[in-house]
Formats: sequence, structure tokens, C-alpha cells
Amino acid sequence: YNLLSAVIQQFEFNTPTHLNPLFGSVIPSSCGFLANKISGEIAAAQPDLVFDFLQESLRGLRAVPARHHVFCLDYMVPWICRLSIVPEESTTRQRLHVLLSEFLGLTSERTELYPVFLQRLWSHFATFPLWILQELMDVFMDHAVSYPDTVDIVGEVFCLISTSPRDGRRIPDLILDYALELFNTEPDRPNAPLETNEEGWNNVRVCLRFLLMCSLHDALDVH
Repeated sequence: YNLLSAVIQQFEFNTPTHLNPLFGSVIPSSCGFLANKISGEIAAAQPDLVFDFLQESLRGLRAVPARHHVFCLDYMVPWICRLSIVPEESTTRQRLHVLLSEFLGLTSERTELYPVFLQRLWSHFATFPLWILQELMDVFMDHAVSYPDTVDIVGEVFCLISTSPRDGRRIPDLILDYALELFNTEPDRPNAPLETNEEGWNNVRVCLRFLLMCSLHDALDVH
């Protein structure tokens, strides 16, 4: 509590909730709601810190025991939502690409917390601007092709976003556009099986896998 109070005062964050340093007082160990509330207020007051905050949070999340991961992710949620308003610039795209890669890498590594990552982290992306979803598509394809064992995990994240009632249907459209672009640029006669071909046809194989998963989740309009 005192550390949070000191940070707000040191950096002069303008938050509605005012914290006073306390000495000799007992703070409940389950004070996560307060910390999450203050995190949301700082995210609203200092949106320019979103990339720095999330990267530092990921570094801290990797360092704490797994039992604390849910709390860390809850603390990050207001900042994750703030990604939806970052400006579309070349430097922003680069930082976003790095951040999404780290998000996906952590999701793939910590399989025991996979449902938590789906709910706390990825469920918010359904309403994000199209350019962020396009960046997400590039990151996911690169990861799935580079680490074939994670294709189903990546596909489940796609399915979660695509089944959201809030603009989730854009995800299957992006996958289809990506696959059609590959079909138009790759040689007409690939070898069988597809994974033995050059990178482009391997990407096609991954796209088809994602589309199949979306269809099984009723997230693909076959008409």
C-alpha cells in the first residue's frame, strides 16, 4: 500500500482516489480490489505509459509464483484495455508487435494457467481497432509457423476473440484474407504434405487449421 502511495506521489499521478502513507496499521492481505482500482485510475490518467507498464508487468509476472498470476493479470487489465486507443504509428506498431509476441509466448509457456490468460488477457481484443487485429494476425501466424506445437493454443485464442459478440467476426475475415493472399502469391502446385513446402504454403496450412477451428466454434459464416 505504501509503495503504491509513494509511486503516485513521486510521479504526481492525477488519480481520483487519494492515498495517504500509513504506519503501524494493518492492511488486509486480500487488498487486490484496491490495487486494481488504483491501477485503472493510473491507466486512465497516464495512457502514454501503457507499453512501459505492460512490459514491466510481464517481467514481474514471470518472476512471481504461479499462484499470484491471476492477481497480476487483473492488475494489468485496465492497461490492456488502453491499448485500444494508442495511435497507429510506425513506432507504436513496433512496440505493439513486441508486446503481443511476449503475451503469446507467455500464454504458450504457462499452459497450467491457459484458461486464465484467455479470459483475463485475450478476451478484450475483440473490440480493438482493425489495425491492432491485423498486427495480432501477423504475430500469431509467425508464432504458429515457428512453433508448430502451439498451433492449437494460438487457434483457441483466435476462436475466443472470434466468438465474442462484440465485433469478433472480424477475426475469421482476417484469416481468410491472409489465406487468399498466400494462395495468390505461392506456386500453383505445392508438394504433399503442405508442411514440407516453403514457408508460404506452411502458412496456408496454419490458416486452414485456424479456419477449421473457427468453424467448429460456429465463428465462421460459410455463406
